[in-house]
Amino acid sequence: MKNNHAAVGKNGKRNDGASKADVVGEALRRYLDGRNREAWRFAYGLCRDRQEADELLQEACYKALRQSRSYDPARPVKSWLFTIMRNSFMDARRRKSRRDTLSLDYSGPDGEASFHERIAADEEGQLERLERRELATLTRAALRRLKSGHRDALDLCDADGLSCKAAAKVLRVSTGALRSRLHRARRSFRASATRLGLG
Repeated sequence: MKNNHAAVGKNGKRNDGASKADVVGEALRRYLDGRNREAWRFAYGLCRDRQEADELLQEACYKALRQSRSYDPARPVKSWLFTIMRNSFMDARRRKSRRDTLSLDYSGPDGEASFHERIAADEEGQLERLERRELATLTRAALRRLKSGHRDALDLCDADGLSCKAAAKVLRVSTGALRSRLHRARRSFRASATRLGLG
C-alpha cells in the first residue's frame, strides 16, 4: 500500500500527484488522532464544551470524507474542514432552537399530564415555569426576526460569550463588520422584544 504521508504538507495542501481522497484522508487522520489539535481547538471555541467539540470534529471529518470529491486541491484542507465544522455547528444550533418549543396541549410521550392539567395540580409553581417558558418562546421569536448574520453575531457574542475577534473569525468577517452587525442586532432585538411585549 502506498504511503500517503508525503502527499500532504502541514498546511493540508497537496505536494505531489496524490488523489483528493488521499489528501483529505491523511489531513483528517492528523486531526482525529491528535497529531494536529488546531481543528479541536476551533471546535471547542465554537461549542465551549469538550465533549461537544469532540463530536463536532468527528462529524465534520465524516462529512469531509463523504464530500472529498468536492474538495478543491488549491485550498488547504484545514480551511475547508473549518468551514464544514462552522456550518455543522450553526446548523445544529438552528435545529436545536426549532426543537425547543412545545405546545401547551402537549402531553408527553408516556401520556403524561398536559401543561393545562399540570397547572391545575400545582398552580403556583407551574405558572412560574410557564411564564419562564413563555418568556423564552418570545425571546426566540424576537431572535428569529433578526437577519441571519445579525442573529449569528448576537448568538456568538452575547449567548456564547465569544469575543468580537473570535466571533468575527468564526463568521469569516472583519472585527469591525462583526461589531457593526452586533450593534444592529442588539438594536433590532430590543425593538422586536418591545413589540412582542418583552420590554
